[in-house]
Amino acid sequence: MDARPKPDTTGRTTKALALNSAHLARLLVEQPYPPPEAHSAAVGPSREPG
Repeated sequence: MDARPKPDTTGRTTKALALNSAHLARLLVEQPYPPPEAHSAAVGPSREPG
């Protein structure tokens, strides 16, 4: 209880989190992950029975 964050620190951190989340959302709209072509391509180890 002695180490509670100051409201100013909490506010700055929350603002940074919101800005970073919005930035990531914009990047993912422009370039989805995984890329759409990865769904149809064989990616990673084969899952065919051996």
